[in-house]
Amino acid sequence: MLKTLIKGNLPLLKTIFVAGAVVGVAAGSVVSLGVGYALGNLFAAKSGKELRDDIAEKAGEFAGGVKDKFSSDHSEDEV
Repeated sequence: MLKTLIKGNLPLLKTIFVAGAVVGVAAGSVVSLGVGYALGNLFAAKSGKELRDDIAEKAGEFAGGVKDKFSSDHSEDEV
């Protein structure tokens, strides 16, 4: 009896299973985003502007260092 019930309603059961999986993933994502946002604000050591300025400064220093490294490598090859 259970076999015939499952076979007769298989398309409906598949649809319900997929819908449940989609709802579960969406709910989990929303909860994760909320927890991440809360923890980020709780443990943030600097304001957003200060952090962006620091990142821009470090990126500039890194880019300058890479540029210097490549320019010094090429100047040694020419000697």
